[in-house]
Amino acid sequence: MIARNHPSRFVDHLRYDVGMRSRPIPLVLLVLVLCGGGVAASGQATPGAAAPETGPSGESIAAEFEPSLDLLQTTLTMVRLDKWKSPAAMRDATDANLNSIRRDVQTTLPSLIGTADALHGTIAAMLPVSRNVNALYDVLLRVTEQAKTAAPAPQAAALEQAAKSLDSSRRAFDERIQAAATAQEQKVKALQEALNARPAPVIAPIPTSVAPYHAAVPPSHPKRKAKPAAKPVPAPASNN
Repeated sequence: MIARNHPSRFVDHLRYDVGMRSRPIPLVLLVLVLCGGGVAASGQATPGAAAPETGPSGESIAAEFEPSLDLLQTTLTMVRLDKWKSPAAMRDATDANLNSIRRDVQTTLPSLIGTADALHGTIAAMLPVSRNVNALYDVLLRVTEQAKTAAPAPQAAALEQAAKSLDSSRRAFDERIQAAATAQEQKVKALQEALNARPAPVIAPIPTSVAPYHAAVPPSHPKRKAKPAAKPVPAPASNN
């Protein structure tokens, strides 16, 4: 925890950009993403193969986050930092966090959610949404904690309610990813069982009545004998 008697350190702690924060991806999810892609590429139906994961009643990811994000955007319009009882440096840091939240809610997060829905909620597409929402919640929680001591009661209460709503949505989304990972694991297991159940190929024995194969030997040609050299003809004798 950062002490309040060090405002510069507290301001640095609050300066946070949602778009730059990321959390490590669990290794098991990465393995399942790769395995799941291999299963999809095989094009073979496997027993118990599930359709792409959806939320309650088959709702899209956008519909799942819509209530909490709408509430958050409404709350942001109510925040008036000029009414907060805090040092100017604190208000500047909070204002930077609020602008970061607005950019994420209006631009970054809708794009990630749209991509995930377009890819039918695959794990690889949902993980960036989860990382972004978790980072967004962390920033909102910091603003909410600061509002409890500096903001008017209505603003503090609205921020707290928005944070609780977003927390509920992100937890439900994490459960959705876990369900999708379980489904992928079942697909891989079913595929492995199907491959193990295939009978081993039978190799037919070589028939004994067939003559063994011999490599063809090129025909030999008799060597031609060289013609003897012609004997020189003697020159005629001279009459002198």
